[in-house]
Amino acid sequence: MPGIGVVSGKILESVWSTYNTISTAVRTVTLAHHAEVLDDHACDNNYKKAICLSKCSVCNSGLLI
Repeated sequence: MPGIGVVSGKILESVWSTYNTISTAVRTVTLAHHAEVLDDHACDNNYKKAICLSKCSVCNSGLLI
């Protein structure tokens, strides 16, 4: 697949910018809940990337979704 292994140098900045949106919500919770919310947010972010990757690979192969 073309583009596999290409890495953006700003990927960490884009991940941390999304964490800024939830930082105020988890500021006063317990440490365990804080870790759980951040983990859930990271899993959701990875899920969205996987869905986008699968859609992009289908689009690039000439197939319609």
